[in-house]
Amino acid sequence: GGLAAFCNPSSLSPVPRTLATPERRISRAPVILLPMLEELRLSLNPVRDDGALALERAIGRGHFPKLMKLALDPEIGDAVVDALKKALPLDAEIEQMPGGLEVRDVELVRSQAGVSRYRAAVALCKYG
Repeated sequence: GGLAAFCNPSSLSPVPRTLATPERRISRAPVILLPMLEELRLSLNPVRDDGALALERAIGRGHFPKLMKLALDPEIGDAVVDALKKALPLDAEIEQMPGGLEVRDVELVRSQAGVSRYRAAVALCKYG
């Protein structure tokens, strides 16, 4: 399980094929399917508009069929966030971490309060 399974997908049980499963293709570029992923937190990561648009295309192709919660960095532009909202199911959540925060401050609050980075950032904006 865990990271070893992610790095060696053949050790996982095969996922049943559905209509949302992309067709197999012959290519040198790997295709990563995360059929069980429900939440993806990319805030405080160097993913910007280009990376978020690549994620939007992958979601649109059915690579993340159960993704219902997505946390993004404040650097992601509004147009890209709108594209992601259209690609995700209607009841999916997208949250963007507030901008202008020091990573070390967010990590300090996160570690001491035992909350997510997003919640720590919101608390810093509200009470900091």
